[in-house]
Amino acid sequence: MGKYTRLGKNTALVFLGSAGAKLMSLFMLPFYTRWLTLADYGSVDLIGIYSGLLLGIVSCTIFDALFIFPKDQPYEKKREYFSSGIGFALMTITGMALICWLVRTLGKANEWHGFVFEYLWLIFGLLAISYVQQVTQQFIRSLDKMLVYSMTGIIQTATSILFSFLLIPRWGIEGYVSSMVLGNAIALVYSMIRSGAYRYLHIRGISRNAVCEMLRYSIPLIPNGLMWFLISSLNRPVLETCSGLTAVGLFAVAGRFPNLLNTLYLLFQQAWLISVLEEAKKPTYEQFYNKMLKLVVVVQSLMAVLLAFSGKWIIELFTTPDYHSAWQYIPLLVISVIFMNVATFVGSNFAVTRESKYYFYSTIWSGGASLLLNLALIPVFSIWGACCAALISQAIGMAMRIKYSWKSARITDLGFFFKNSIFLFGSVAICLLLQGTWIMYLCMGGMCLYFYIINYRPINRVIVYIKNHEIYNRYR
Repeated sequence: MGKYTRLGKNTALVFLGSAGAKLMSLFMLPFYTRWLTLADYGSVDLIGIYSGLLLGIVSCTIFDALFIFPKDQPYEKKREYFSSGIGFALMTITGMALICWLVRTLGKANEWHGFVFEYLWLIFGLLAISYVQQVTQQFIRSLDKMLVYSMTGIIQTATSILFSFLLIPRWGIEGYVSSMVLGNAIALVYSMIRSGAYRYLHIRGISRNAVCEMLRYSIPLIPNGLMWFLISSLNRPVLETCSGLTAVGLFAVAGRFPNLLNTLYLLFQQAWLISVLEEAKKPTYEQFYNKMLKLVVVVQSLMAVLLAFSGKWIIELFTTPDYHSAWQYIPLLVISVIFMNVATFVGSNFAVTRESKYYFYSTIWSGGASLLLNLALIPVFSIWGACCAALISQAIGMAMRIKYSWKSARITDLGFFFKNSIFLFGSVAICLLLQGTWIMYLCMGGMCLYFYIINYRPINRVIVYIKNHEIYNRYR
């Protein structure tokens, strides 16, 4: 199977599950916005953020190693890695449960208050099931069980939605989190059985050496995860402190739609990483890398502009009137998501060389910028400050990743990216400043013509490649 064919197949399989799951979740937004107030929606968003932050710390991100290390290994080694990963997960979850119990006990005795203390057990429950699910899912990827991997996402979302109808109208925030936990648990059982992963699970397979080997790779990723928390998630706790849970709810809803770009890109990224591991040592890798990067930029930029253009109507369609003002934050957020996706793409070079330290080196700059910008801008500009901080910090992260990966894979056509940046920033500015006027439609028509002119050659190359591909000719 050729490199492009394999990449396309893996992308399609991941898209089947993840895109389907995300679309089902998106269509639930009208129900969520009716069941939950702005403050409640802000609360569930914060619970997810805090559980994700703690997951990266408690797990030592060992699930990232469970994709790389078992791949192409014999059965005994696969069993050793998976059993050791599950064993480490159960041990750390038990430790976290004891800590939560201690905090709750001390908190009640000393009358502690605060968001984290109030929802501590909900945060822990979501953390625990997500931890085991991540370990299992990454191992399934290493087995190349991409169809099971994809279907797991659909089953997880479908069962969560079912429980949402039963639990959220009755229990509110607790019902929302409970539906997520139950959906993850059912999906975990399915993926474990359907993929045959349970065959690699045995207490005798637990190995201290295997745990240490994986941790040597994954532990350097912890600071990187903390930096990404500062970049992508710190804005919500700061917003909650400075502007309240209502502002968090508005920002969270506005971010749902730009994050679709990130979701769609990550579908490609998961398949792309497989191709990178296979193609990196070949002399044609740099050419392959640049073609795919150009394709990512073109597709993502076009989707971002379309989303910025239609953001107001989408928000009004999917939410109740209390949420409608969220549309104005979408144009800036789509740019930050594009920068984040390009940074992720470029960072795949670090996985190839197993130099995970560069993930941290490249994000510490953007993490520091995010910390300073969020603390400086949000108290003054509230949600607008959060949007600007996200955009600038993601741009810095992208630039640093490009710098650190330059030796392993150079970008050969910087002019191409500059011209597409003009299209992206210009179109977003038009959508933001001229929304709802006839001038906006006129200007956007001009920007679309500019987009076609600057991308005619790469688009034509893609069309020619598809037409010349054996699969196309076979079924034409």
